[in-house]
Order: sequence, then structure tokens, then C-alpha cells
Amino acid sequence: MIKKLFGMVFMAIRAGYNHINLSRRLKVSVSSLVVDPLIYSKSEFCELFDQNLNQYPDLPFKQAVHDLVKGSSRLKAAVVFNGSLAALKNMGSLIDEHHIVIRINFGTGFGVEQHLGSKTSIRIMGQGYYKDGDELCIRPLVQKFHVEQDQNVLLRTTAFPKGFYYLKEYDIDRFYFQTMGGIVSNGFRAVLLALTIADEVTIFGANRKQPRWYSRYIKDTDHYPNIFQKDYFEKWSKLNNINNDLDRYFKPFSDGKGSRATSTWALEYIFYKLHPRVSFQYPD
Repeated sequence: MIKKLFGMVFMAIRAGYNHINLSRRLKVSVSSLVVDPLIYSKSEFCELFDQNLNQYPDLPFKQAVHDLVKGSSRLKAAVVFNGSLAALKNMGSLIDEHHIVIRINFGTGFGVEQHLGSKTSIRIMGQGYYKDGDELCIRPLVQKFHVEQDQNVLLRTTAFPKGFYYLKEYDIDRFYFQTMGGIVSNGFRAVLLALTIADEVTIFGANRKQPRWYSRYIKDTDHYPNIFQKDYFEKWSKLNNINNDLDRYFKPFSDGKGSRATSTWALEYIFYKLHPRVSFQYPD
């Protein structure tokens, strides 16, 4: 109990530091940030990030996306978050209407197409290996051994005939750390990517209650996919001769200690709400 209390106090202090640090950079008051994040609509917050997106991602990937949506104008992208299943009720057809659909990690509409749709254009994989169909698969370029690991996987499977694209995001990582005080989440990474290739970006599966300034875990019942879909991914991995550490991904959610929504996520949601080309879609 004492350890848990200490952890909560620590996260509260960290959250306070993060948004005080951000408020100083944006020259606004801390109280305003907590009460009404949209007060920053005249700030340069989004513009500063946009300036860092010029070379993100690199040209080969942008060309691959161009080939994917050839002939389309005024591109619309859907980014599907995995952490709020309730916010995806009956969203399937709306998701699939977009020119580009970006999913994250093991995110899929398999078995729940009515709610999550069936289309996947781009997949950002922070861990593990999976794909729904013919989507472009990309990874953040972290360390050399990750690339070597991917190359070994490609030698054993035909599931990824196009291989993997890598996001060279050192400038983004550096700017994010200086501004937000943390590490880029895959959700934020997906939205930044969408902004570089589409005119309009819609986020599905977002939590209505964000931004929150305290740390909390995402429950298994909120997340999709969750432990109940683990068997499907085990069969997919075996069929494609891939050794996926599925326990590492699914077990924390069933234990109540899955992905943790932190104070930096709250700052990410402020970015989403401020950006003129980003919007949220929720069930009626």
C-alpha cells in the first residue's frame, strides 16, 4: 500500500513538472492548462512539431503510400487506437471509408469488423510481428539489433513480402523529449505519420476523458485486442513461422498492468485537440 501511494505521489509530481515545463515553453499559465487545454489554440505548439516533420518519414515510404492511394485527392486518414474499445462501437464502416487506415501493433478488426473495420493500409509495429493483409509495415528505428532481428524473421516467413520500412525519427524523439518530457508513444507516432501523408486525420478509439494528468493502467476489457484474442495470434504466428512473444504483449493487460496512460499522453491529447487537421470520432 505504501509503495503504491509513493508511486502515485511520484507520478503526480512528474505530471506537474511536465505541464509546468510545457507551459513555460508556450508562455501560458499552468492553471489554464489543467482547466482548458484548448486555450492554447493560438500557441505555436502544433507548428513546432510540424516543422520537425519535414523529413518524416523518408521518401521511399512516401512513394509507397502514393502508390497505395494513387488518383485520390484530399486524402483522409484514420488512426485506430487500441486502448478504448467502448469508443469504437459501430465505427467499422466509418473507419473503412478513409483512404488510409493506420493501426498499431496487433491492432485488428478481425472478428469485430462492425466496430473496428476491416481495412488496414499502414501498420506501426513497436513490438512483435503481425499483419492483416497487404498493408505497409513500419517500425521506429531504435537500435541496430532490432533491424538484424527483423532480417532474420524475413528469412523464415513470406508474411512480409514488402519487408519493413523504418522511421528515422531521431529529431522527433529529441524534440518530443524536450517538449513533453518523455518517450514517443506509438499512438502519437501514428498521428504524426498520418499528418505527413494525409490532409485530414481522424482518431478512432480515443478515450473521451483525456487529457488526464495522473497515471493509470488500461484494463484488459478496454483494450482490443486483448487476452481473448491471444489464441488467434498464436495460430497466425505458427502459420507464418514467426516466434511472437505474445505473453509479453497480452499478459500485462489481463494482469491489470497493461499500457499505462501517463501524463505525457495527456500532453499528446492536447496536441491532437489543438491541431487544425486532427479530429476525434466517437459513437453517438
